[in-house]
Amino acid sequence: MADEEVPSAVRAGSLLLLVGAAVAALAAAAGVLALRQVSAGTPAYLQALADTGTGGGSMLADLRNGLRYNFVIDIGAAAGLGALGWAVRRPWRTAQILTWCAAFVLSIGLMCGVGSGLELLVWQGDIDPVEVVRAREALLPRWYPVAHNLASAGQVVTMIIASLTLLRTTAQDFFRLHHQDGAPGLWSLARKTNRS
Repeated sequence: MADEEVPSAVRAGSLLLLVGAAVAALAAAAGVLALRQVSAGTPAYLQALADTGTGGGSMLADLRNGLRYNFVIDIGAAAGLGALGWAVRRPWRTAQILTWCAAFVLSIGLMCGVGSGLELLVWQGDIDPVEVVRAREALLPRWYPVAHNLASAGQVVTMIIASLTLLRTTAQDFFRLHHQDGAPGLWSLARKTNRS
């Protein structure tokens, strides 16, 4: 379908979904960098624990699992929002509905990642020996929690605005008038026969 035939509300919704996908891809890249820093800092942290006889090795598993969760959600959001950004430019009602569903599900997933508080695992109280505290604080980049929270908020905002944009009358008409298979639906056929 030519781009001129796509209403501006649908083009705006598509663009917002693609922006959300780009933000999600950047958040996933940040997650990879954070996971690498955790891997690089793990030997020093475990050595500090062993040297001081302090427990706390389970925190590493929690930190890795939280980072992996965020990564998987961000990769899923990047792929899903990118595909929806392309699909909603077609007159497919299914793409419009999937956009609303994806916005709901991904928003919940992203907010669970924000609420997990990975920084609280790493930057907790200083009751441990100084060596352990320093090694623990070196595990997670200082910028990661802020960057991830901002990226998550950006994704949620773009999904909400895109969903609302696709509710506009021009977008509704675009998706209602065109059908995936090109044939009118049963309801529109019944209305036509009722008029004759």
